[in-house]
Amino acid sequence: MASIWNKRCYAGDIAVDYYMGVKHKGPGGDEQQRTRDLNAVIFGDGADVNTGYTFIMGGVDGVVTSLLKNGEVVAQAPEVVVPRLYAVHHQCPRLRAEKVGHTLRLYFEGRLAIEYEDPEPIGSGYVGLWTRNSAVCVPRVTIYAESETDSRFLAAP
Repeated sequence: MASIWNKRCYAGDIAVDYYMGVKHKGPGGDEQQRTRDLNAVIFGDGADVNTGYTFIMGGVDGVVTSLLKNGEVVAQAPEVVVPRLYAVHHQCPRLRAEKVGHTLRLYFEGRLAIEYEDPEPIGSGYVGLWTRNSAVCVPRVTIYAESETDSRFLAAP
C-alpha cells in the first residue's frame, strides 16, 4: 500500500478533486491488472487509511467501489469499476470525494459512483490519497473545505 497525506486538518463540508492514473508499466508489472484502487480518505487521522471516510474506487481486484467509515463498509457499488482504457492510454481520470452535511459522494469523471447519508458524520480530519497493489501518478489535487483547523504537522512559530 502507498499513501500520501495533506499536512492540514480540515473541518465541516469538504470536497477533494483529484486526478489519479496508473503509472506506466514497469518491470514485471501488468497495468491491465493494476487499474484499480484510485482511493481517497477524508477526515482521516493522517496516518491510517482506515480512519475517517475511505473512498475506494475499483478495489477488491478492480471490481468493487466502496465507501468505508472508520474501516467499516457503509456503501458499495460493485457495478462501478475503473475502465481498462485508463491503463492502456495512461490517462488520469478525475475523481471527486465530498462530504456535504450528512451526505458523502464519490464521482468518477463527473458521474456519481457512490452516495451515502451518514446519520452521525465525522466532523474533521486529514485528507489522503492511496492505492494498494498498484502504481499510480497524481498530477493534480484540489481541496475545497469549509474551514481549516490546527494541524499537528505544521511547524510551531
